[in-house]
Amino acid sequence: MLQLSLQPTTADLHRYRMLNWTVVLVDHLQQKFAAAAVRGIVAAFRENLYVQPDLDRRSLTLAAGNHPVGNSLKGSGLAVEGGAALTVSQAVDGSVAVFLYPFKSELMRRKEDNILWALFKGPDDVTKRTIDRAIADAARYWRVSSALDGGSRPDRLRVDYLVLRAQLREAIARRSWIGKLVKIGVSLVAVISFLSAIATLAGTSVPQLWSRMHPSADAGMPVTAGWYTFCPQDGTGASPKLLDLLYDIRQNAGKVAFFDVQVDVACVMGTAFDPAAAVSRKAEERSLTYSFGPGQAGQNDTDGERPPMRPGQLVAENGAFVTVLDDRDVRNALTRLGINAEGVDDELYGPYLIKADGEDAALTLTLSAPTLDSTMQDAATAIAAQRRAAHENDPPPNGVPQPIKLSAADLQRLQALAISPAASTASGVRPPTALPPLDDGSLGRLPPLPTPLPAPHPASLPGVQAGSQ
Repeated sequence: MLQLSLQPTTADLHRYRMLNWTVVLVDHLQQKFAAAAVRGIVAAFRENLYVQPDLDRRSLTLAAGNHPVGNSLKGSGLAVEGGAALTVSQAVDGSVAVFLYPFKSELMRRKEDNILWALFKGPDDVTKRTIDRAIADAARYWRVSSALDGGSRPDRLRVDYLVLRAQLREAIARRSWIGKLVKIGVSLVAVISFLSAIATLAGTSVPQLWSRMHPSADAGMPVTAGWYTFCPQDGTGASPKLLDLLYDIRQNAGKVAFFDVQVDVACVMGTAFDPAAAVSRKAEERSLTYSFGPGQAGQNDTDGERPPMRPGQLVAENGAFVTVLDDRDVRNALTRLGINAEGVDDELYGPYLIKADGEDAALTLTLSAPTLDSTMQDAATAIAAQRRAAHENDPPPNGVPQPIKLSAADLQRLQALAISPAASTASGVRPPTALPPLDDGSLGRLPPLPTPLPAPHPASLPGVQAGSQ
């Protein structure tokens, strides 16, 4: 008797998995990816996201756009980072893999090319909640890998965990992985022993030797420092060109720059904010906005040492705006915004992320506090120390009384002068001249002193009669 089996064969399972990719999973992925693309915020900067289906290769990708991160190392142009993506793909056996790809550029690149986030037997195992978690981890990975963000500490810890999990998954999937681990361990011990022997002979430690062989990357943080003014008629000594500040900020758009800037705004304080004016200022509780009216990009509005820009490149058709935001979230310990910090000066200090936007025929530059990775934190700390040393040699402001500086020897000499007249003579300081005594003739011409009045006697008290009550 022929018996029919109700259990699906492996061929049936393979056919179901291939069908469910098209029927079920692709629709869920497109809905989730489209919602993420509408939000479009993945880091400290706003980035456009794109959904890229590839039905022939059975994959669907949520990709981030490209953006500049600084000057190119090739000598001209800008360095651009890109390549960040979240890709879900089905293999020929019906399994589904989820890959995370980081941002990369010529200025910054991670060691791993991608992260195998998860591997599923089939499309049925990929739920909507799983897709949401993959998008969240992709955003963390993009923030950490971007040269403009670096991610928060929880982001970096999560990414380190994902990398370690992917490496373990890859090692387990390989054959004879235990033997390979043993070989790797023996190789590491041999390398460390060799480096230790070299370090002993060179008189240095292994960490110091490693630092010499693999120096840390240079953050390449530009510095904008100076004293600018909106009031060139005051003659304060600041840069008298109105657009110098806008020019210097515009030069570092898309990068993290270190600011040590003071802006003299005495003539625009208390005035109404007017974007059509040549320059205007609006101060709020935690932000500052400087506006530069259209038609102000003449050759005479910037210093002669700055290369000229094309008309409309510095100040757009509808003007230019510089907005400086306070570090309300305390993203780093150096960024500081002082509104009228020096009486009539605004102070911008520390690293700022400069974002440029050119919508509505107006140039908008937004300065905000960045989250610094260890390399950029070290660079910013070194720049801050250099700026403090430079300020120690600054000339004193005009018209401000300066304190008298006395050495220890000067203080001891002054103390000796105050105690001993002989010390005053020995020190070269002449004592005060005494008046000569008067002779008898001069004393006789002086009027006599008045006779002092007798002291009054106290009145006697009345006697007390005997027997009185």
